Amino acid sequence: MQSILAFIKNHKFIVLITLLGPLFYNSWLYYDYRQKVAAQREVNAYLETEIFETERWLEPIKDLDRLKAELLARIEISQGLTGPNRKKFQLLVLLSALPEGISLQVLKMQEAEVNISGTATSTAPLAQLVDTLNKTSICESGKVYPKPGKKPGSFLINCYFGYGYYDDI
Repeated sequence: MQSILAFIKNHKFIVLITLLGPLFYNSWLYYDYRQKVAAQREVNAYLETEIFETERWLEPIKDLDRLKAELLARIEISQGLTGPNRKKFQLLVLLSALPEGISLQVLKMQEAEVNISGTATSTAPLAQLVDTLNKTSICESGKVYPKPGKKPGSFLINCYFGYGYYDDI
């Protein structure tokens, strides 16, 4: 035991370093990790604020899928309504904007035949209507011509739906 005490007396510096070295090292690790944890907490706080801002920014986009589905459903419904009757629908759209001086009295659609009767104040608006019907692909091109009606100024147009290459697509 005396040899150990003698060694400690003669080599105080070595013994001091041996005993206090782990203490200093552990202290350094503690403060280093504490500093790293504080830095990580700052990063976490920054990321939380960025996530919050991103979620707030994305809020209006959340309903985009639902809105897209609703619009696609509406398109499907309108195509379903107009698809089989596309020519009839196009004719109704065309006739909704009649030239001034034309008034329709009867519009009869059966299968591929359309009968339009009405009155015209003069031949110019009637010629414009016939020309429009002949230029569109709704009726067979060049086969639309008016027939005089029983009353003065009245007319009758027979039209057969023309089915072109692109109509069935």
